[in-house]
This record gives sequence, C-alpha cells and structure tokens, in this order.
Amino acid sequence: MLSQSTSQLLSTTATTPSSPKIQLPSTSALKTTTTPRTTTTTTITLVPTPAPPKVAVEFVIQQMFVPELENQQSEQFKILSAKVKKGCDFIYMKKFGARFLRTEVLAFRRAGVTRAAADVKVELEIVFSGSSISPLPTITEIATTLKDAASNPASGINFNINVASVSVIRSPQTIPVSILTDGIFVAALSNSSSRAYINRASMIKTGLETFFNFDYPTFNCLSITNFRDVSTESISRATIQNFMDLTFATNSPLPNDTQIVNTIVQAANSSSLPFKIFTHAITVNGTAYSSAEVSSHISVLMASVLVAVSLLVTRFD
Repeated sequence: MLSQSTSQLLSTTATTPSSPKIQLPSTSALKTTTTPRTTTTTTITLVPTPAPPKVAVEFVIQQMFVPELENQQSEQFKILSAKVKKGCDFIYMKKFGARFLRTEVLAFRRAGVTRAAADVKVELEIVFSGSSISPLPTITEIATTLKDAASNPASGINFNINVASVSVIRSPQTIPVSILTDGIFVAALSNSSSRAYINRASMIKTGLETFFNFDYPTFNCLSITNFRDVSTESISRATIQNFMDLTFATNSPLPNDTQIVNTIVQAANSSSLPFKIFTHAITVNGTAYSSAEVSSHISVLMASVLVAVSLLVTRFD
C-alpha cells in the first residue's frame, strides 16, 4: 500500500498544466508605421564639348563642270567629293599627323573659264583636332601643303589642281595669352618634343580649357606655344611663364581682354587646378593685366552704369 505522501506526489505529476493562451490584438487595433523617405538630388554638371577648329580652303580642279555637281545628293557630287576627300585626307594627315582630323567637301561651283570649258571650283573644310597641345597650323602652312601636293605627281592625289587658285577663305580666330604659374623650369621645357614639355602642356591645357568651355560657347581649344623661365622679386618660389593660344570659331564674337582675365582669375581661385596661377601677371593680346586692375575697371564701369541709371530715373521722375 502506498503511503499518503507518495499518492499525493503521483497525483501531482500526472496533472499536465494547460498551455497559456496568447490573445492577438484585433485587426482594427494594428498600427502601420511609415518611415518617410529622404529624396537626395544629385546635380551633375556637364562640361560642354567645344566644336573642333576648322579652316576652309578653295581651289580649282581642271575638270569639266556639270550642273549636277551643285547638287550634294547627285551621283556626280558624291563621286567627285569622295575623290577629293580621299586625296586631301592623305596629304594633310601625312603633313600634320594627330593635329588633323578630316576634310569635308562643302560645295562644287562653276569656276571661271580657264580652258575650252568651265572648270570646277572646290570649297573644302579642313577639321583639326582640338585635343592637341600643339598650335593650329598657320594659314600659310595649310595652303602650301596643298600647293606642294598639287605640284608633285607622287603626292597621292589623282585630280589636277590649279596651284595658283589655292587660297584659305576662312580660319579660326586666335587670341595670344600668357600666365605666370609656379613650377621649376628645366631645359627640356624648351623642346616641344620632350616628355617634360608634353606633360606640362597637357596639364595647363586640361586645367584651363574647362573654364573657357563654360564661359564662351564659341571657344574651340587652347594650345601651348612656349614656356619661359622667369624670376621675380615679388614671388619667393620658382615660376614659369606659360604662353598659349585661345582659339575661337570663325567669324564669332570674341571676348574682350577683361573677360579673358576674369576667366583666368576664376580658374586661379578654384581648387581644381594642379598648379598655382599668379594673377598679378596675365597678358592678353600683348597687354599685361593684373586681377586688381581688372576688378578696378569693373568697379568703375559699374559705377558709371549706376550713375547713368540714376540720371535716367531722375529725368523721368
């Protein structure tokens, strides 16, 4: 017989407690929390792509003119255009290398009667690379290259050019500029073929071109023409004078000297340049300027404008 305490123990262990009930809130009691999104706007400033510099030449081909040549969609135009382009591409690429991009035939017209029949006058556009650090070829170089090829049977062109008819009829506009920057001048900077010259020219060109691209829609390119060692008592560090050409599209409005100086000063005050520009010595078109002088000129001009406006207001009152 089991004792009373043992019986009570068995009775207790045999009883399984029921699981606790979990009461879920009703659907109406549920709350949805929405975290507001933060919209971040990223502004991307695109650098304008300048048009490449172009030079237009005109010359006469000793070939019978037909009216169809005036129609760019005609078969006659396409055949002669391809012939002229192939020959001129060859001679200009051979002469100017990476500075040259391509030629484009713009038009054929009736030339004056030089023989029994009228010849063909060609208007050709020569497109140069704006990415080259070297200056554009001169008008004389461009015309002479074509004249020499026309006089040489081995030049690679298979059409007869009247040498006396070759002329440059349009060309880009160039503004000479020089700036003073920090840097140690070495002898290699006097040699445009040296690695030191090429590296420095590329650095100056890349650094400044962006500012001119933004400020002037008609800007074509910047090219380096020379470097010179300079010493100045007002600057304690080594300095280099950098000479360059600013090229603008043919027949386009040109910025004045003050505008160009302002663009250079803006570049100097930015943090993007890997070199320092000393803004007290900027030369444009052979005239020396300083940033202080330009600011003074602008202040005087603004004062003049304000005086003129105030007089007008007084008059109409």
